[in-house]
Amino acid sequence: MLRVVLFDFGGVLAEEGFREGLKAIAKRKGLDPEDFYKISADLVYQTGYITGGCDEHSYWNAVRKKTGVKGDDREFREEILKRFKLRREMTTVVRKIKSYGLLVAILSDQTNWLDELDQRTLSITISIMSSILSTSRKRRGTLRFSETSVTSWTFDRKKSSLWMTTWRM
Repeated sequence: MLRVVLFDFGGVLAEEGFREGLKAIAKRKGLDPEDFYKISADLVYQTGYITGGCDEHSYWNAVRKKTGVKGDDREFREEILKRFKLRREMTTVVRKIKSYGLLVAILSDQTNWLDELDQRTLSITISIMSSILSTSRKRRGTLRFSETSVTSWTFDRKKSSLWMTTWRM
């Protein structure tokens, strides 16, 4: 029986802040946005930042070294975090799924940034994320893969359509 639905954060529950933030950094610094994004995205894996293998400062140092970009960690982080805007249509989806008694949680590669977004108080993102995360924190335990579904939601703004792909484990 299905008990849990996992959502990705960036690109599913919220706009893709990492990609768009990196491109904005590049534009502001006079670098090619696509090249800067590709290098920075590769470095998130190469440095181990995505899995906790290094801290954020070490990641940004690697980005600075490889691309020559100038700036401090706080400036770069803010460019990324401010672009994670909650997709309001997803709040309806999450509430509906929760109304069926299913556990809803976020499975994300946003490293420490997800915790930082959760602590901010200036946007609707917090109330929705806090609701989702508090549910998962209260109901810790072991789940079998057969009780888990991984869902990918895609919203096409041009067509105003929302569709999902679900993988049952």
